[in-house]
Order: sequence, then C-alpha cells, then structure tokens
Amino acid sequence: MLNKVVGYIAQHTREISLLALPLAVVLAVATVSQEAAAQTGTTTLTGTVAKVDSIGMKLTVKDSANKEETVTLDSATKIKRDGKDAKLGDLKEGDNVTVTRQGTKVSSVEVTPKTS
Repeated sequence: MLNKVVGYIAQHTREISLLALPLAVVLAVATVSQEAAAQTGTTTLTGTVAKVDSIGMKLTVKDSANKEETVTLDSATKIKRDGKDAKLGDLKEGDNVTVTRQGTKVSSVEVTPKTS
C-alpha cells in the first residue's frame, strides 16, 4: 500500500506542486489581509500620564489596572488640552488622557478632565 502511495506521488509530483502553489498564495493573501485589518482599526487607550519623553516623542500611560503602556507619537499626532492645540511637553504626570490609535499609529492625545 505504501509503495502505491509513494509511486503515485512520484508520478504526479508536478500536478501536486501546481495545486499547492495557488493554495499557498491564497493562504498568504488571507493572512496579510487579516494583519492589515488588525493594524488599521481604531483603538483607544485611557488612563493617566505616567511619563512624558518630549525628545523621544513617547508618552507612557497607566491604565486603571496600573498597567503601563508606552506609545510613540509623531509630528502628525494631534494633542488637545482644554479643547485647544497643545504640545507633548504640555502634558504632565497625572493628567487623564485618551490616546486614539489608527492601527499602530497614534493619531491623537486628548487631556480629559479629572474626575472627583
């Protein structure tokens, strides 16, 4: 039985290869599409500012579970404080913020009022 299977594979290697290639391409495209979709969704991070690195363009936010996450901003990131444009250096430790991301890119940071 095993000899028949091996013989079949040996005789039809080219056909098997031709069928495997399109399948591999379909799987690769599906994987890339899923990764792209995951990277383009809008997500938010809400918490308090734990650290501001104006030179490195980084902001560390501590969420309600005390987990810290550092995000990197760029020149296109919009920062707002009291509804007005602000700079990364205007953010202070303890400020409540909401960070909005488009995929992996930080699109905005908004200082939100402190709750009593």
